[in-house]
Amino acid sequence: MEHKKRCKKCGQETTNEFELVTIKTMTVHGFRKNKIYQAMGDILTESVCDECIDHYIEKETHPTRQILYRISITALQVIFGLVLFILVELWAVKFFGIIITIVAICGCIQEIKNIQKKVIDIQNRSNVANRKVLGIELLSKLLPKKHVDAELTYIELKRVMKEDLSHLGKEYGVSLKKLESIRQYIKTNGKEKVKPKNA
Repeated sequence: MEHKKRCKKCGQETTNEFELVTIKTMTVHGFRKNKIYQAMGDILTESVCDECIDHYIEKETHPTRQILYRISITALQVIFGLVLFILVELWAVKFFGIIITIVAICGCIQEIKNIQKKVIDIQNRSNVANRKVLGIELLSKLLPKKHVDAELTYIELKRVMKEDLSHLGKEYGVSLKKLESIRQYIKTNGKEKVKPKNA
């Protein structure tokens, strides 16, 4: 009999399981520069059902709503910037209005490019690969984003153990040295030595 767990999103039973390594990132703000500290957290075994994965894949493959939302936010920012530029006489405020407008437009263009790139990546992957990649991405959105002062990042355990760590570090914003130490720790001690929250 297959072992079943509850979907993290909808709660229905599923046999899908994903092992994730939690990375804690804490930023200490200094006078001259900020210091970033990263540490390994729990190894989690989480589940999300096929239906929720299918719905998420469909949403990410046809991101019209995301794009329209981003454009509407940008439009509001541009209007605000233009209002400052036109109605306020102080040149410092006018300049601020111009900066707001330029940053909003550039940010919108870049985000739309990122969304389009993601759609192309999804289309170029197999269905099996998409279910794995986007299933983990969906779980990462459902899991806590912060613990006390630390930002939480979730990376698939298999990727930490098998992939090029320099590429993985760039993708997730985790230092190469930290990923190397995590891989070595798990190899030496085994994943069962890291107490998962839902064990």
